[in-house]
Amino acid sequence: MIYDLDTLAARFTSHTDPTPERLEHARRIVEKEFRRGGLDISCVPGWEKIRDFAAIYALHRRDREEIENGRDISHPVSPPRKGLWIFGGCGTGKTFTARVLSATVRLEFYDIRDIDREYARHGYEIFRSDSPLCKSTCIIDDIGSEAGSRFFGNPPVVEYLLEHRYQLWLDRRIPTVFTTNLKNSEDIAAVYDHRIRSRVFHMCDPIYFGTDDQRIPRDKKAEKKS
Repeated sequence: MIYDLDTLAARFTSHTDPTPERLEHARRIVEKEFRRGGLDISCVPGWEKIRDFAAIYALHRRDREEIENGRDISHPVSPPRKGLWIFGGCGTGKTFTARVLSATVRLEFYDIRDIDREYARHGYEIFRSDSPLCKSTCIIDDIGSEAGSRFFGNPPVVEYLLEHRYQLWLDRRIPTVFTTNLKNSEDIAAVYDHRIRSRVFHMCDPIYFGTDDQRIPRDKKAEKKS
C-alpha cells in the first residue's frame, strides 16, 4: 500500500503516545547513542526532555517508515508534542547537544546564518522547496546570530521562518528544535517582538543551559568574575 503525504499526515493527526515499554526501550537506546556521540547527558540541564524528545521522535520515524513501506500500523506513534527551545550563554554546549541529537535520530541541522544568506538571495522561495526546513522536523541552530536580511523589504528571515514553523506545528504537529544565545523571553521580545516570543513558547519546551562558558580557560573565567 502506498500513501501520499496528506494521507500519511492524517494518520498522525490524532495524538498517539508510545507504550511505556516502547518508550523505555527507546530511551535506553538514545542514552547509549548520546554517550557514543560524546554527550554526557547527566551534565546537560533538562536532559530528560531532550532524551524523551529523541526517543519519541525515533519511534515516530520508525512507524512512519514502516507505513511508507506498506506495513499497516493501527496506532503509529505521533511526533513529540512540542519542540525544544535550547537557550543560554555562549559556549554552554547548546550546539554540540543539538548536533548529537541530529546524528542520533537523523534530523536535518541548519545554521540560521546559512538560512539568512539564502533568504537574502531567494526570498520566500526557500520555504517552498521539498527540504526538511519546509515540511519536516528539523534543528535550527543559533537563532539571533543572523544578519537580519530582508528580501525586497519583506520581514527578516527569523520572523518568517518562525511563523512558517509555527504553522507547521499547528496544522500537522511537526515540532522544531531551536538553539539560541538569547537568554530569556525579554531578549526574544527585544530582538524580535512579543508575537514571536508567544509563538516560541507555545510550540517549544524551553531548556536553559546555564553553565559557564566551557570555551574559556578556568583562569580566564576567574578574571572575568573578579
